[in-house]
Amino acid sequence: MIELSTLNIFNTVVESGSFSSASTKLFMSSPAVLHRMNGLEESLGVSVFVRNAQGITLTKPGEVLYSNSKKLLEQSEHIVNIVKKSAMETNLTIRIGSAIINPIGDLNGLWNRIAQRLPQYHLQFIPLENETFKFPDTYNNMGKKVDILFSPYGMNSVQDKINFIEVGRYNFTIMMHVNDPLANKKSIELADLEGASVNMMPIGMSKEIDHEIKRQDLKINLINTDAHYTINTFNRFTASGKYLLSLSCWNNVLPGLINKPLDVPFSLPYGFITTNKPDESLKLFIDILKSEIKK
Repeated sequence: MIELSTLNIFNTVVESGSFSSASTKLFMSSPAVLHRMNGLEESLGVSVFVRNAQGITLTKPGEVLYSNSKKLLEQSEHIVNIVKKSAMETNLTIRIGSAIINPIGDLNGLWNRIAQRLPQYHLQFIPLENETFKFPDTYNNMGKKVDILFSPYGMNSVQDKINFIEVGRYNFTIMMHVNDPLANKKSIELADLEGASVNMMPIGMSKEIDHEIKRQDLKINLINTDAHYTINTFNRFTASGKYLLSLSCWNNVLPGLINKPLDVPFSLPYGFITTNKPDESLKLFIDILKSEIKK
């Protein structure tokens, strides 16, 4: 059976008049084009080209192949368009939960590539600032309020219920008021926080930080805040004179606050959190999402 890609190369060669001209149009090397055309002739058992110094001309079988291949390629394009149109008529919505402070807008290129491959899917963004979202309940009930979460991730206690697709990593920071004594430092060490009160995600969400505080035997008053930070987390923090364990993605969340790098040799991953038991439509979306992230 002749592949459509081979027929496309054949047509380009015919319309270009030579293998070298066709290779330029196809962004292929001339030897690669010649190899495909030799394979075409071998599979058909006939010669389709007459090769000469001026280029190529078609044999009688070649003329028959060219006439019919154009029709076949046009039909295949028509079929593709019909399939895409039917896909557009099948409306599947994927609900992506994220705090408005998360840089999900940086992923516009990713969304555009997915939309081209899955035109039947529509993305709906759900703000986690809605007080009905409680953690870890949202993890345990993925699919009820949101299908996918976009967020920093460190909640190991729910690993048996979710899958995590890493996009990148954020560095840890310490957020403080701009007039804080530590605001003049280039970076913050955990020892700088000795005796201070620090708001941070619940124990266990950032195990490396927990371990480092214990290893250095630091007396830091740790105050649990939200497992997933939203704008509400920072609004509450502004009313205090304390410190907040933060991430480099939130450098300019609110005026009057400053984010200083925390001098630790580790970071926190961020990406997409999904259920480990997706239905077929969500599984397809997740598979395409993974393949696009790897590019």
